[in-house]
Amino acid sequence: MRKTEPIEMQKLVSIKAGVAQHRINVSRDDKAPTYYYYTADDILTDLAGAESDPDLSKVTQVRTMDDMEPIKEGDLVFSLITRKAAIVSEQHSGFLITQNFVTL
Repeated sequence: MRKTEPIEMQKLVSIKAGVAQHRINVSRDDKAPTYYYYTADDILTDLAGAESDPDLSKVTQVRTMDDMEPIKEGDLVFSLITRKAAIVSEQHSGFLITQNFVTL
């Protein structure tokens, strides 16, 4: 039987954890960027290839001057809660993932 060599995980895939919401420094400054949180409903919408409600006023948001890394179209997002993964659609590009998600 042929023995395989161990391989480091980062050579196969990089994993980036979402941000804990309580660690974000909320800003009241109108010049601070506004981010929307990616939710369990959003991952299901992306998984189905469906459209979300375009009214962003219904989406939980945060305004911060912190250096954030929002998801972008084409990212692969995995939910640690539902154990489902989806490719981020254009409509969710720029959203923030919380500690309940990772990007692969």
